[in-house]
Amino acid sequence: MAISFKQRVCETCGGDLVLDQARCCYICMYCGNTYERSESYDGNLSVRNAALQALNSVASLGGSLDKWDTVEDNLNDCLKIDPSYAGTVVAQLAAAFTRVRVLGRTDPNAAKAELSKVSGAYAKLGKGFDPSTHGDEADFYDAIESADARTLLAGVFTAFHDDARASYLENGIHSSDLHSSEAAMMLITRAFEQKDWDKLDDTLTSPAVIDANAVFARLLTEYPDREGKAQDAELLLGKGVDAQAAREAASAYLRSSDDAPDTKVAVLQRCTAHGVAPTGEAMAKLLGEAGPKSCSTIFEKLPGGVLTDDDVAQLTRALQANEPVDVMGTCLAALAAAGYFVDLRADDALAFMERADLSVADRVSGWKTLCDAGLEPRRRQSVFDDILLKLPAADAAKGVADAAKDAAQESSDTADSAAAQESAPAQESSAAVDPAAAKPTLLAAIAATLPDGPSPFTVRTYLGESTIDGTAKPQVLASFLGTLGSAPVIRTAASDYEHTHPDDSDTALAVLRVLAEAGIIDSIGGSMGSAGFQAVGSGVQASPHALDEYLTLTLKPNASEPFNPTTAQGLVVPGLQVSPGNAMSFLFATPDFPGKGDMFAHMLHGTVLDADAPVQVYTQPTGALLIAPLLQCYLLASTDGPDTAQSVIAALQPVTSQLNCDVTFAGTPTRFRKLVRSGQVTVPQSTAAFCEGIGMFQ
Repeated sequence: MAISFKQRVCETCGGDLVLDQARCCYICMYCGNTYERSESYDGNLSVRNAALQALNSVASLGGSLDKWDTVEDNLNDCLKIDPSYAGTVVAQLAAAFTRVRVLGRTDPNAAKAELSKVSGAYAKLGKGFDPSTHGDEADFYDAIESADARTLLAGVFTAFHDDARASYLENGIHSSDLHSSEAAMMLITRAFEQKDWDKLDDTLTSPAVIDANAVFARLLTEYPDREGKAQDAELLLGKGVDAQAAREAASAYLRSSDDAPDTKVAVLQRCTAHGVAPTGEAMAKLLGEAGPKSCSTIFEKLPGGVLTDDDVAQLTRALQANEPVDVMGTCLAALAAAGYFVDLRADDALAFMERADLSVADRVSGWKTLCDAGLEPRRRQSVFDDILLKLPAADAAKGVADAAKDAAQESSDTADSAAAQESAPAQESSAAVDPAAAKPTLLAAIAATLPDGPSPFTVRTYLGESTIDGTAKPQVLASFLGTLGSAPVIRTAASDYEHTHPDDSDTALAVLRVLAEAGIIDSIGGSMGSAGFQAVGSGVQASPHALDEYLTLTLKPNASEPFNPTTAQGLVVPGLQVSPGNAMSFLFATPDFPGKGDMFAHMLHGTVLDADAPVQVYTQPTGALLIAPLLQCYLLASTDGPDTAQSVIAALQPVTSQLNCDVTFAGTPTRFRKLVRSGQVTVPQSTAAFCEGIGMFQ
């Protein structure tokens, strides 16, 4: 059945009719009857067409006024035919509104002058739009076939909070017909304001070019947790969202959104597929929320070139801190396969090895995974050192003990013997490692991956100073002693241990048995088992080069082993041989300690040192560079106390040819006495008396 523009009531039920623009028919809102749309002549056809042409020319402006003359010509045609016709007024309103909006971006003063035309045109229409009483106006709206024009008008009426007209116009809009950027953005803005997510989903499929950056950020922030979110994100990414803007928006979304982890994973996958990666911090937070399966999904299609080095570092840290071993291994492999450099840090690997939520077997397996993924030997050594010296055996076993307790409880609560038998393998896995053996098992696994074995100086410190493991110390030592070889430092430490040790007598005896079984000592109370060492109790000696090796290890830049005065003093033996460089480093780079001066004097006896050769130090208070013989540098740059300074000066003075010699200070040659008297340097209190005594202040 056909129906004219004028007829808007269902002939069956009397219900209101709504225009379906796509099907070109009217539909009853109540009974569903459909009526064909026919344009029976009503006296307005000519002016309607003119008004439609004017409106379409406004919609085609595209945010500029370059074709404004065409708009004015079309408006004049309408005004000549019928200035009071609703379509004419609507076209005038749309034109004035568009002109104000465009001028507002380039000439605000001109825009203000045009505002009266906008309000005047709207006033002619009046509020309270009702299709049944505003027939000519409704007919005009029904005749608008351009989705861009309908959207433009909907935006105009939205600005006036005229929801009746805006909604009426939007009913006939189909996204596939939208081509105007401004029209599409108006519709998107209104969808957000009305929280009409179906409308937003539909509008984003339009071919119109939109501000994808702004919409993408708003989508992630305002769109609810529902299925269409990830698809809409993908649509916007495909429309050319700026990579940096998308990265920032996606990062904020992952950090702060309350969406379900699966929704976040889906959005993240769309982002990375388009070469956009949130920050590693944001992705790491998601890893902590998502399950193992989701974590693997995140990385399985991760493209190369979208993550920074910092992103990768944050992700690897999160993987080691939170994920099961198999997931961690899969994701690390995926990162490497995508071309990323996986730089595994020692502190992250240590945190993994201390995870109480993993069994010891899982941690051992994970350690192998980390080594295969590129954990450097020096960082492996650092992890070994920290676990040996800082992690009590009781803490290393926490997760194991809890798992064993849970397994026992589960077994006792299982009434069905068949079910108990079925669950037995899981219980065995949880309690497979004795809690007392947790730390030794971890250390043995790490030691096996150290190319040169554990640091002997770390082991020496543990043996001679640590009580962190209590009665478990022998078992801990036995786990890695076989990888040490015949390091002299260890043999010296073993000898010293029998005479002075920090442990109770029973633990000490057990430790000595372990040392003997490892071949480090021949027997408890017997002689040492390596050339260059004498019998226990009759003056055990280290190698004459041991102290030099120790200083090289502990005083080099970024040394992993801190200098230990007690350890160094234990290496002072007759025939001591120390290089000149290490002797000077010892003098200036080590803190003061009792016996430092005497130790330096011992070094001089075995060091081929030219005390008159110039060396370089920085002085106080300006930090200026001093180039002078060793004694003069020490007098002005020492940080030692008076007793040590007195011993050092006494050792250096005999091998120094003159006291008031030529020096260079801050690039200027001068004499030492003149420099001291000038006040340009602060003479340390510990050496001031000596300088006074030799007349340097006179």
